[in-house]
Amino acid sequence: MFDLKRFAQKLYLEDCGRQRIVATVDVEWGDLHETVLEGRPVTEGMLRLTRLAGADDQTIAVSSLSNTIIFGTPDDNGTDGDVAVLAAGDTTVAVAVLFVEGRCDAHARSEASQPFQFFAQIDLGDGIVRPFAVVPEMTDQAPMRARLDRACEILGTGGFAGQSTNTTLP
Repeated sequence: MFDLKRFAQKLYLEDCGRQRIVATVDVEWGDLHETVLEGRPVTEGMLRLTRLAGADDQTIAVSSLSNTIIFGTPDDNGTDGDVAVLAAGDTTVAVAVLFVEGRCDAHARSEASQPFQFFAQIDLGDGIVRPFAVVPEMTDQAPMRARLDRACEILGTGGFAGQSTNTTLP
């Protein structure tokens, strides 16, 4: 097999980076619950980093979190710079994260293939930033989706592109 475009090499290196993160730190969502923002339900929770054995001397940082098509995570989340920093010697850190509506149109909501796959950009203290998928537990996904649907309804942006909110079909 020839990998002229280095696709297989890229997949291999990405998996090595993922395995290094998994061996160094546990990254997870916790305490996902409903809160109200400007009169609509949204999801709030914690991004928790827990250091695993053998990585005590490195500062681990999450520099950013990606949005998905239907969910956004506001950039500041109450921080300046990194989203979360687990200082050398600390065991765990948890930071609050708010999930707001990304796109409310029916096409985006029905066709989103990975609506809960948020990517954290993680530096394990070696200066290399690696992407890592952080996905809420399955038990949290349905309530998050229900809050999103209610919020989109309240905002009046849940129809199809070009459809006014007061149009009814025969």
